[in-house]
Amino acid sequence: MRIFLLQISLLLLFPLGVMAQCDLTISKPTLAGEQFIDNQIFAGSKYFMDEWAIGTVTLQSGDIVQNQLLRYNALEDELIWLEQNSSSTVRVDKSLVLGFSLQLPQSDSALVFTKGTFFKNQTSSFLQVLRKGKVTLYAKRWVEKTSNVEIIHIGGNAKRAIAIFPRTNYFVETQDGNFRSVALNRRSFVNAFAADSTHLSRKLLRQNRIRIKNEHDLVAAIGWLETNLEP
Repeated sequence: MRIFLLQISLLLLFPLGVMAQCDLTISKPTLAGEQFIDNQIFAGSKYFMDEWAIGTVTLQSGDIVQNQLLRYNALEDELIWLEQNSSSTVRVDKSLVLGFSLQLPQSDSALVFTKGTFFKNQTSSFLQVLRKGKVTLYAKRWVEKTSNVEIIHIGGNAKRAIAIFPRTNYFVETQDGNFRSVALNRRSFVNAFAADSTHLSRKLLRQNRIRIKNEHDLVAAIGWLETNLEP
């Protein structure tokens, strides 16, 4: 009789033990999208970085998916994911993504992208964050499809392909949430911040040896502006 009661007790406890184990199992967040087959041929690259990069994706839900192989398709403004278990390429559902980062090869630095809209009635797109502060600087990386046709060679065969070229537009966001476009020259820089600082002028930039010829110059100029004129 005692043996019979002991067997019943063990049978009653067993499901509870299984349930306890199931409660401890927490599924990791993952990415979702549709299969992406890259069969278009161009003279030039549609990708911001040609090689797959280890990256992190922040979802709208707040979940973070780390250590994924990613590429940014700048022609179509799409995040492409290499699903390693199946080796399939997936176009990540953009509506689920808040932003992502791409690790630079042989570096501790990462390129950060966020999803945003510059102006009203404009669809959201991925923007690279070049600096954050009182003034945030964004770069819109895109690829221009031209009407030019070039001959490229693939596997020893000559093929006609449309020429594409990488392009970048820059935008600044001030503390009041306003976006303005800015180009790589002093005139555009002064115009972008004219409403914030009446003292800013091209003459003042020249006096302080602030030149704006490239992206690095633009980042430095905004840092100088924050420190000296506080837009």
